[in-house]
Amino acid sequence: VQDIKRFRLKNKRLKKVIENNCSSYQKAIADLKENAEAEHTELIKTIEKNRAEYQISTSNIKQKAELESAELNKIIEEKCVEHQKYIEHSTCMDQASKAERMKLKDKIVEIEKIHEDEIRRHICEIDVMKKELLKERSKMSSGTTTMKMFLNDQIKNHELLNALLQSSKRQINMTKALNNLSNHEGNMETDDSDGTLSRRETEPPESKVVSIRL
Repeated sequence: VQDIKRFRLKNKRLKKVIENNCSSYQKAIADLKENAEAEHTELIKTIEKNRAEYQISTSNIKQKAELESAELNKIIEEKCVEHQKYIEHSTCMDQASKAERMKLKDKIVEIEKIHEDEIRRHICEIDVMKKELLKERSKMSSGTTTMKMFLNDQIKNHELLNALLQSSKRQINMTKALNNLSNHEGNMETDDSDGTLSRRETEPPESKVVSIRL
């Protein structure tokens, strides 16, 4: 009987402890639930705040991107206009350069013709003078030795002048041949502006004028 009494007393104490623990657990659970609800509410407020800030930031970035895109399109249009003007200017300059080259070529041909005419005239004059000297030499064949030597020297001088003029004529012909060869090579060169073939004109070397005083 005493054991039963002790057991019942022990059960009452254990029941009281369990009830106290249950009350503590329920209070702790209620506190945790309240704290969780408060944290959840605060988290929702933070999320909504961040969402509003994100929307504002996204809108600002979109507006800025649209402005930059409009400015970039404007710059591209201006550059396209400048490029078109440059192409037109380059075309005009190329046409002017071709016209100048044609004028220069005509001038070179004219100068070569003048040089050829001058050489022919000098050769004719030398031939006439040589014939006259030969006539004088034949007339004065009976003259003194000094006169003969003088006439021989004159004839040699004129022959030397004739040789020089013949050499000058060969030089002019060589210059014309080199010029024609240069023009032929120029036809194979590519113009950088529009990709067409252009001629490269070369000026003839300066003619050397030889003057011999008889």
